Amino acid sequence: MAEKLDLTGTVIVAVTCRMPGNTRKIKKDQLQAGGASLDWIKGSKELVQSKAREAIVNRTTQFRRWLDERRVPGKIFKKGVYLIRDHLIEDVQDEFDSALQDIEGSLQVFLDEYEEAKAKAADELKELFSPDDYLTADEYRDRVGMKLNFLDISIPSAAKLGSKIYAEQAKAYEQEMQDMMVDVRLALLDGMRGLVEKLVDDLKPDATGDKKVIKDNKFNAIRKFLDHFEDRDITNFAEMRSLVGRAKKALAGVDVEALKSDGETKDAIAKSFSELLEGVNGLAAIQTDRKIQFSDEE
Repeated sequence: MAEKLDLTGTVIVAVTCRMPGNTRKIKKDQLQAGGASLDWIKGSKELVQSKAREAIVNRTTQFRRWLDERRVPGKIFKKGVYLIRDHLIEDVQDEFDSALQDIEGSLQVFLDEYEEAKAKAADELKELFSPDDYLTADEYRDRVGMKLNFLDISIPSAAKLGSKIYAEQAKAYEQEMQDMMVDVRLALLDGMRGLVEKLVDDLKPDATGDKKVIKDNKFNAIRKFLDHFEDRDITNFAEMRSLVGRAKKALAGVDVEALKSDGETKDAIAKSFSELLEGVNGLAAIQTDRKIQFSDEE
């Protein structure tokens, strides 16, 4: 019997973000109309340039990235929908509350500067400036926000659907969980493979024999992946857990500075992670074969 996913102990997190657009299309023959500043024009025009508005967008992105690092991976859910472990609910709520507070603070700064930003836009855009493109401050406030909902995945009862429809839905759900089992494992493997490949490549000299720059963010990305793996693996993927354990052991006590300055440490990590990459590729091939078999059986 094929393995299928059990979603016990998980919950859906749905995040909705709202932010008015900040560009408008312009016609080609208007690109240099009235001597407008070309810094503001790229086939479209920016309505305002504001650090506070950028801070709102960046904080929203940061919250989504935080969820991405902890969510169960896979293609089944659309953008803004995340599957997480139950025990992370309070952490998610706390991070959301923090993000929302930051967004509201930046929004107030933006609105305080809004009229000045519009005046700056009028000066820079010249004849391309149109007051009709702009919301009022109150309208802008109403259209900026972020909402969080926690939801369960379940099939309505037979009493609601009727026995025939319920049986059909239950069969489809079982197939979906079987497919999702492989998709989650492949997504985990793909994520680890990408990170390991980058590190292994960075540990090799370049074409001229010189050392490559090992960037902190790449090293930290591997650390985060390994730290959050157990929460993201709801498939009990024993073979991959073994690889993750080996990676953690290899990196124990190692930081990015050691990789940059200690040749012995660098060589040891390069050897360990090259072997890990072989293991990841082997598991990915097995899971891909299983996915093909499932498709053939449908």
